[in-house]
Amino acid sequence: MLRIRAVDGRGRPLPGATLEVAHAAAAAREPGLRGAQVTDPHGYAEFKTVFPGWSATRTVAVEVALFLAGTVHVGVLAFPETVIAQVAGLPAYRGNPVAHSPAEPAGVLHVVPRDRFDLNTGLLATITTTIDR
Repeated sequence: MLRIRAVDGRGRPLPGATLEVAHAAAAAREPGLRGAQVTDPHGYAEFKTVFPGWSATRTVAVEVALFLAGTVHVGVLAFPETVIAQVAGLPAYRGNPVAHSPAEPAGVLHVVPRDRFDLNTGLLATITTTIDR
């Protein structure tokens, strides 16, 4: 699960914004994944997806675009390297090359395993994104 909260520079939620995410599938040879959600009254949008894959030219990241009041804000969400290393050992990701993080992320996700004893049960990633409007 990927949970994103959009807030303005004063920390107020941005309801009704459209958040679009895109990232590579688990195996680099598979087609990429894309989705969009509208933020709720508290500024949250949630996506049920897989951990991003990577290739020699694609980093481990989720690309995000936030559409609000005729403007678009774009960024890249980076994952902690400790989590990337754990995921790289899972069967679906073993064919990918050595992973690396993006150079200029829009923010670093807080990632926790849904079951702290079994990475295969999935992860919950949460980030608050501040938009200066």
